Amino acid sequence: MTSSINDPQLGAAWRTISNPLSGETVTFVETAEESNGSRVVMQIEVAPGGGPAPHAHQTQTEAFEGLAGMVELQLDKRRIRLAPGDTVTVPPGVLHGFRNPTQAPATIRVTASPAKNIEWGLRATYYMMREGLLPKQPLVAALLLHEGDVYLPPLPRWVYWPLIGALARLGRWRGGERVLAEYGARPKRV
Repeated sequence: MTSSINDPQLGAAWRTISNPLSGETVTFVETAEESNGSRVVMQIEVAPGGGPAPHAHQTQTEAFEGLAGMVELQLDKRRIRLAPGDTVTVPPGVLHGFRNPTQAPATIRVTASPAKNIEWGLRATYYMMREGLLPKQPLVAALLLHEGDVYLPPLPRWVYWPLIGALARLGRWRGGERVLAEYGARPKRV
């Protein structure tokens, strides 16, 4: 059985999570709880070739700051190189992703505001990927996307949101929340 992220025996280790599939290691500098829900601040190390697929957060702004190395940020159809000291703000609803196109690790700081469920969603997703449960459990994935307000292309949004909503309801009915409870307590809506 997997330890919960709230397990007191984990100590400070709970601040850092890794996604081996996307080559990201996220350290939570400031959590949703610590900011009273106003933001989540993450330092993300991105392996060469690593980074998340394009996505959009429907209700959150994300501010990106280059700390070390170079990351290429995709913002809708544009590509922006983010070097140390560079900053870019992504408004809610804008399709974005990032990649490390170099042969060396890169580090960025990302501030998501308001916090919403981004921390919980990342923790649950990364832990489930490491356990091999995603993408094997598509109804749980739909529940994560729905609760996290995350859009993934290519479906048009007018098709995507009703479909994800229906799949999330089915995932809840089939016990998806019990599966997610293994990876941390369900957050309160902020």
